[in-house]
Amino acid sequence: MTPEQKKHEEEYLAAKKRYETAYANKVKYTREKTAAETKKQQLINSINAKKSELKKVSDTYTDLTKTNGKDNEIDGHVKKSAKHLATAAAQFKNIGTSSRGNQKDLETVFSEKVTKTNKHISEAFSGIEKAKKNLSGRKITLNGEITKLNGELATVKSNITRYASLISDADSTMRTASVDMAYHKKYMTA
Repeated sequence: MTPEQKKHEEEYLAAKKRYETAYANKVKYTREKTAAETKKQQLINSINAKKSELKKVSDTYTDLTKTNGKDNEIDGHVKKSAKHLATAAAQFKNIGTSSRGNQKDLETVFSEKVTKTNKHISEAFSGIEKAKKNLSGRKITLNGEITKLNGELATVKSNITRYASLISDADSTMRTASVDMAYHKKYMTA
């Protein structure tokens, strides 16, 4: 083999090594890009699930707020009923004074029921307030989780773009190395 052919053989082997390295890198980056694309889809699914849950929580919170807004209205009706009961009791006493039977104080007769009713109403609206606090906390948590997932998604998308660029670079290196290999192979045997 002539010194010129020896030089072409060395150049051929160097080009072959560049080709093999670029090919290995392309396989590696393709695998990593595929994994990143899978991760991207998982993150998108998680974000969509969190957004869906957030919408349900927000809707429930709104409904509870509307219900709780009626607390004052119901409380007003209960107070109005208590006032009417007091008026009816006073009038009943007047009627009872003019009759011979035992007088009963209506407020005393119905006070236990009124107290129980007020207690149940109060407990119901207290429960609604507690549920609203829990939902409010859940909304804050979900918004934080969505923000975190969006950050991860941005990183994954950036990695996918980087892998695509690295694959393109590997393809370019492989093409150049192929041309170099063909060129030097022609002069190795000439």
